[in-house]
Amino acid sequence: MTKKMCLNFFKTRIMKRGYGCTKCRPIICSKNILINELNDFKNASKTRIFELEKDVEYWKNLYENSHEVGEFEWADAHSEYGEPQDLEVPAFKKYLEYLLGKFPILTFLLGLFTSSSHARKYNATKTHPEWIQWSDWYRSFLCDMFLRARAPKSIFRTNMMLSVYFLLTNLSEPSWRVLERLRILVARQTVEAWVKKQTKKLEFEDSVLILSFDNCDFKKHVTHVQTDHRTTMLHVITQFVIEIPVKIEVLASELWKSVPRVEFGEWIQSNAVEARNFGNYCFNLMKEHVPTVPLQFVHSGSDLNVI
Repeated sequence: MTKKMCLNFFKTRIMKRGYGCTKCRPIICSKNILINELNDFKNASKTRIFELEKDVEYWKNLYENSHEVGEFEWADAHSEYGEPQDLEVPAFKKYLEYLLGKFPILTFLLGLFTSSSHARKYNATKTHPEWIQWSDWYRSFLCDMFLRARAPKSIFRTNMMLSVYFLLTNLSEPSWRVLERLRILVARQTVEAWVKKQTKKLEFEDSVLILSFDNCDFKKHVTHVQTDHRTTMLHVITQFVIEIPVKIEVLASELWKSVPRVEFGEWIQSNAVEARNFGNYCFNLMKEHVPTVPLQFVHSGSDLNVI
């Protein structure tokens, strides 16, 4: 009997007797279960392979469409720093929409560099408007950094904004060089030239433009007082430009008025009756105040502490 005849013989006997003998039946059942599992895995793999092929086709088409006009249209990535009012934070919302419309690939990049929670918070109705403005500025910064990586000679709004800010804060030259190498800032000479080109436009012909530049010191709260360091001051420099639309002529003689010494002394000093009344008034305040509240805070925020 040949090999083929033997196989047909045993196959016929197994089919007639169900699963053959009692000893072979458990083995055949386990093998059938394994075969079914392998078939299910094969079908699931085919479905997954089909989905992956669709994803590959989608990204391939996106890549090819992005390269249709000169490598993402990098030739059009010219400077976009604009006017001073364009560097204000609320103005970056329109600027971001402009970049995403001009370079569609930036939408995909923002999806990689921002989390899903960031997108949910941005679209939430209870999100604070200032956070939304910060998000527009932050995503504009990411887009500008990517564009500068491909077009280093271009200058964009967030780069110019940061450069002007660090110029006003007098950033050290080594730190400026590092940030310039990282494409975050532009050359200091470029920023200074841009600032010098800007002019202040007056709304009225009779307006007066005032520049205020002054140093201010603020006393800081000290939690741990030491014998050699009891007061800490915060030293700042304030500068602002303000336009006064109306001229007001005030003579110097109207600002200062000479007062005789005798009249000034009589005005500033008090007589015996006034001094006694003032002393009784202060004593009653000290006597009636709540012991748990320090005396200096008894009438804080009211008109009673003004004499």
